[in-house]
Amino acid sequence: GETLERGAGDSEDIAIVTMQVLKAAGWNPRDLYISIGRERKVGTHIVLLARAPSGFYVLDDRANRAMTPQEHARFTPILTLSEGKSWIHGRRRYAGAARVSAR
Repeated sequence: GETLERGAGDSEDIAIVTMQVLKAAGWNPRDLYISIGRERKVGTHIVLLARAPSGFYVLDDRANRAMTPQEHARFTPILTLSEGKSWIHGRRRYAGAARVSAR
């Protein structure tokens, strides 16, 4: 409510308001995801992901339109949350078994 009253907010506020608007417009809540990550040159950032029949779209308060993940490649997700589910994103730093060293 505060974000709507002020007409402004940080990326988290805008993502949550956008999610609520899409739910009210009839989007299935299971197709909406809040993603927390890093954006080059910005640092920590939060976006809304929306799954449509044609694929996923990134809704970013810093962009003037919905984009595909490929178009929004400067964002690297770390944690994504949805109705009752969460995902931690990462990448393997090296292949093979864990290395142990002693000094």
